[in-house]
Amino acid sequence: MSFQEMINRALGIKSITLKKIIENKDKRPKRICFGSKHRDACKRIEIKGNKVVGTINLPFEESIKLFLENETGLKLIQRKDGKFWCPANSEAEYKKLELFFEKYKQKVFLRDTLECSVSLSEHMVDEENRTEIGELEYEAKYNESDDATNKIASIFVDFINNADIFKEASIICAVPSSNKEKLNLPQKIANIILPCLDDKVNISEYVDWKNEKPKIKELDLDEKLKALENVDLNINFDIKNKNVILIDDLYQSGYTMQYIAMKLKESGAGKIFGISIVKSRRDSDNT
Repeated sequence: MSFQEMINRALGIKSITLKKIIENKDKRPKRICFGSKHRDACKRIEIKGNKVVGTINLPFEESIKLFLENETGLKLIQRKDGKFWCPANSEAEYKKLELFFEKYKQKVFLRDTLECSVSLSEHMVDEENRTEIGELEYEAKYNESDDATNKIASIFVDFINNADIFKEASIICAVPSSNKEKLNLPQKIANIILPCLDDKVNISEYVDWKNEKPKIKELDLDEKLKALENVDLNINFDIKNKNVILIDDLYQSGYTMQYIAMKLKESGAGKIFGISIVKSRRDSDNT
């Protein structure tokens, strides 16, 4: 391990490589959502002879650990089975867990190679019906609704300004558009939210694809990464040692966000905090 890598580890800065992105592909599960699959994660428990009164049980620590430990002051601990729990040793501590659980009930914590990746909501309620935010994303993206775009931007501002970890970031950056002549939804969101965020710079206009980006949503996961490598990325802004909030619309496999985060880090960026509007039901499609 190099001296710089040791410093980064001490600062909680992850390195991202193609190898790590590929290795992450097979990790399961990929998401934590208190509003659906993990609705029973926060619960009271009784352990004979133990002071623990309640806990949040989690299948992995990626993304959610930063939020949970920062906002509750409690520790996420790995169990013998490889999963994680956050024990509360008093009623006051358990109340913190309950408040955290309710605050992030609709958010989706994602398992990838960034410092954290969070979607504001799941995309679909079931196979046919979108969530409320999923419907806004559809209207903003495909019908170019200004009203839906502004509502999404307002949700972004509220989320960023009410989570302390984002105070570490001084840069916001949208996933670039495949059409350089037209702003995509992440770029629109970045432009709208900037005046509402303190001491942050939007570098979206300085980040674009080097080569024409093909549509990759129908490609297999391995083919997506190869396609992104062929496209490559221009970053024409000094981001050395800067922490970045990276914005996307739909988080599917997460390959695009992880690839861009890797390129940002290769250009000197520190921590990358990913925020997407919605998470698809599966990793292999856009639903």
